[in-house]
Amino acid sequence: MAEIIVEVRDTHNNFVPGIEIKLISDRQGDIIEQPAKTNQNGLATGNIRSTEPGLSKISAVIEDISFDDTAKIFFKGK
Repeated sequence: MAEIIVEVRDTHNNFVPGIEIKLISDRQGDIIEQPAKTNQNGLATGNIRSTEPGLSKISAVIEDISFDDTAKIFFKGK
């Protein structure tokens, strides 16, 4: 399992609390525990796990807007 931390800031570089984030993997077999809304520091934490080895590319969606920044997580086989 891997932990994914998302930081949300506005155009003035201020932390943005209370934002709902959806994490999406580019692989079907990954299981994502979605984060709660961002805290007062603009942070939200989710988790991902997989039974399939290989590379997962995780992206965040906020209010139907996808972002170019991604996280890459490699899962090892047993």
